[in-house]
Amino acid sequence: MDGIQIPELLDGILRLLLLDHYPDWQYALMRPVDGDEQPTIWGTRATIDEHDRGFPHDFERFEFNKYARQSLVTVITGETAQYGNTILRKGTVG
Repeated sequence: MDGIQIPELLDGILRLLLLDHYPDWQYALMRPVDGDEQPTIWGTRATIDEHDRGFPHDFERFEFNKYARQSLVTVITGETAQYGNTILRKGTVG
């Protein structure tokens, strides 16, 4: 998905894929390391909320990576914003 930014990608995905509302969080973002600024990319929460008002969770970097390694699908984009990583918990296909 080179050249696609995270908000645009999430908008396309969430038109087709519902988030899973059985677990306590539906999507996850990587928590900034102490001293880093709040990521501007986290406006992605608004993009997700437009489609599905899920509960977000923010993981510390190494915990986030642990969950990411367990993912079924990984999408690599051209996003260059720091902390642009996002994990979605899939529900049913719409």
